[in-house]
Amino acid sequence: MLKQEIHKIECVQRRFTKKLHGLHKMTYSDRLISLGIESLYCRRVKADLLMCYNILTNRVCLASSDFFTLSATTYTRGNSMKLSKTQCITARDGHAFHKRVINIWNALPECVVSANSISSFKRKLRSLSFSIP
Repeated sequence: MLKQEIHKIECVQRRFTKKLHGLHKMTYSDRLISLGIESLYCRRVKADLLMCYNILTNRVCLASSDFFTLSATTYTRGNSMKLSKTQCITARDGHAFHKRVINIWNALPECVVSANSISSFKRKLRSLSFSIP
């Protein structure tokens, strides 16, 4: 998704939360904290990462090899389940789930990607924040 598209979608939640009683003078991030919710962008990223985790740990009926290739590079920073990036042929291809999630997945700490259950992965993911680009 392009930055301008992310901004347009986020504006819907931004406007709605601003209209709630007592929140109109707060900043968007303060309103989100006050309401105990995350930005739409953050929720999308976390949903993408959860799906990536489910695919890589064979918790869904999809072959991980159809979407991802584990990186053979072991000497760089990152986690033990680092994914290889492939060339994007078109701009649309670059926004596909399996392409857009790779950079974010590779930046996750080892303790998150090595979670032994979905609930553990979600709990560890909750402690991370993802800012709107």
